Amino acid sequence: MEQHILFDIHSYNIFTEYPENARFFSLQPPKCRFNPCQGLSYLPTTNARDTTPVPEMRPVPFLRVTLDDRPRYPSKGWIFGSDSEASDIVIGKHSEGISGTQFSISPQIDTGRLILRNLSRNGTYVEEETEDGVEYIPMTRQRGISDTQSLVIVVGGSTRLEVSLSGQDGTSYAMGWAQLYADMNQDGPTLETLKIIPEKASTHISPYILKSLITSQPVYTLFSAIEKQTNRQVIIKRYSSQGRDQADREANLLSSIQNEHIISFHDYDREYGLVFAHSDGRLLFDEHKRNPLTYGKFKAVLRQILDALQHLHGLAMYHGAIRSESVIVLRRSPITIALLNFDTCVRETTRESLIRLDMDDLLEWSIQFLYGVQSLTEIHPHSRSASVNQIFSAFLSARYEAIANNLTHATALLRETDFCSVLIDESPENTLTLPLSVTSHLIPSFDQTSLPDTEPCGVAEEAETFFYLQGGSSKVTVQKINGKYTVNLTEILYAAHLPRARCASIIREQTGARCQLRTVFRDPHWIPLSKAVVITQCLDMDVPEALKRHVTPSGRSYTAELDALQDSTA
Repeated sequence: MEQHILFDIHSYNIFTEYPENARFFSLQPPKCRFNPCQGLSYLPTTNARDTTPVPEMRPVPFLRVTLDDRPRYPSKGWIFGSDSEASDIVIGKHSEGISGTQFSISPQIDTGRLILRNLSRNGTYVEEETEDGVEYIPMTRQRGISDTQSLVIVVGGSTRLEVSLSGQDGTSYAMGWAQLYADMNQDGPTLETLKIIPEKASTHISPYILKSLITSQPVYTLFSAIEKQTNRQVIIKRYSSQGRDQADREANLLSSIQNEHIISFHDYDREYGLVFAHSDGRLLFDEHKRNPLTYGKFKAVLRQILDALQHLHGLAMYHGAIRSESVIVLRRSPITIALLNFDTCVRETTRESLIRLDMDDLLEWSIQFLYGVQSLTEIHPHSRSASVNQIFSAFLSARYEAIANNLTHATALLRETDFCSVLIDESPENTLTLPLSVTSHLIPSFDQTSLPDTEPCGVAEEAETFFYLQGGSSKVTVQKINGKYTVNLTEILYAAHLPRARCASIIREQTGARCQLRTVFRDPHWIPLSKAVVITQCLDMDVPEALKRHVTPSGRSYTAELDALQDSTA
């Protein structure tokens, strides 16, 4: 039976033979690097005696961790350091400049991905090849490793370790990986985890000072902040408690990406979140709302998003959330943007399908941004220019070219001559200002506790009740679950007669669920009663008088609560 390997650690240092590492010790099968018959200028005679000694080929020792192994402290991964009590693998002595706990390696939920975390105040260095040669980069926090990479780690000044994955795959391997990840992320301590582990020293509670709110979404919040030690400005992304696993996956993904149109990732810690390079600009949604973009600037933004997706898709990665709230404007003139807010939810589909979905989302976003509709057929003929038609027809033709030539869709699109010429031309229509679409209603982000969800819409004893919108022509279901009332968001959006693309976008923003345009109204999506009331009013629809008159526990009517809420989100 094939052994399922998690990772190997190679080094020429003696640490591989430490007694503490005996259970991980293995030998590299000998490899002959040359043909002993090559390079001989003569052939020995049959009677000649060969006195050349046979060279001794010693196998190179290394340490191997398999999917059946478990670390001493599961929540922290395999710890490497000089302290045999606190570390799983001893890599040297404290006198050699190696900390008691130097770094750790943990598996991520995605098969074939590891995350390397620094645990030392002195830092851990990784070796990177550049145009000028080899550089040693200090890793202050963490770094991702995938099955297509190997990473050289330098500690103590001279100890070099090479971490590599096996590149194994298959159902059995994936199941073993999933079991390992589940075992290492169980709640509750074991007897081993009750031992005290030396923590990283810190002279302050948090290394960052939060300055202002950028945006608040159901799963995460973006802040502008200042790093105390360097006084530099940064952006911090904090996930809710339910989104911690997403934060881990996003940090792992971003740590292996470098592109001018993808936000620069600096650091990650579960305590304070993901840290990015700062920008004085706004999210594209806010920037367009305050100072509408021209058609020329839209084309520049589209080109930069495609450049970023071409880089991502070439690495078999995907963004998963192409929309205006996932684009930050770094500079207005010339307009420069970067992608952020990757959607790293676990989905039961292939990576290729998610990459295709990125391009579908980009086309959907482009149509919405220009016109606020879901397809070109809904645009008034007088509003459609020849260049707009060329842009969107190129999306379809590039898809077939990508399949025929084994390219990514983004790469094929950027090779379309007509498409690229439209993006860079200097036509007079570039100066036209894009209008804010009347069909793109702003659904404000708000604290879900600002309105109670325990007050019924009707009689409290009823398990299910209804209220009606648009003169009673549409039904919206309210149901009671565990004493709290939830509302069917799908029925609200159907009653509002919004384009399907906009409905799908609102459902994704409010619930995190993704749905196909053709089936957007098929499945119910439940949200708290308080949020449903706000969304109903923001879509310019009537809320029943009985609900408006209902008095909340704070003593105010829902109308007063809504007025206060809308003032705070204006």
